[in-house]
Amino acid sequence: MFDAFGDGWNGGSYTLSTVDGVVVGEGTIEIGSSATDSYCLADGCYTISAGGGTYESEISWTVVGAFGGLVSGAAPDEVTFNVGTGDQCVVGCDISCACNYDAAANISDLDQCVFSGCEGCTYPDASNYNGDSSSDDGTCVFDIANPCPADLNGDGSITTGDLLIFLGAFGTIC
Repeated sequence: MFDAFGDGWNGGSYTLSTVDGVVVGEGTIEIGSSATDSYCLADGCYTISAGGGTYESEISWTVVGAFGGLVSGAAPDEVTFNVGTGDQCVVGCDISCACNYDAAANISDLDQCVFSGCEGCTYPDASNYNGDSSSDDGTCVFDIANPCPADLNGDGSITTGDLLIFLGAFGTIC
């Protein structure tokens, strides 16, 4: 933690929390131009915010050990960073009824959410199945190979002609 004037954060402080809002730590500089707090954080995504008090413009900070190196900020910043291997901070739409819902998102960005245009046929056996659709709109079309299997001569109706074809083939070994 750093104070540009050297008189502490003048009532300002930082809050370190998980992206779920669980506070992991808080701190400040009471007197002086710098101080250090140490945490042993589990792998995951965290948010740090600093500010408040008088002379907020004097407040800055650096997190050492974040994924990708150093993370720095100044009041009244709020910065999200990752600890551990791989980037575990997933920004996306976390509204389950949105077309582009992302179950892996742990940082909600409602501006990314799309609520229209995802309607379509969601039945894989339908001829107009749309794998991009997340909401079925009742337009599915199912092709039946032969909607009238007893129409053996294909004239659109079941008549004596169909019966004669059947009887002609009766007993034949296939």
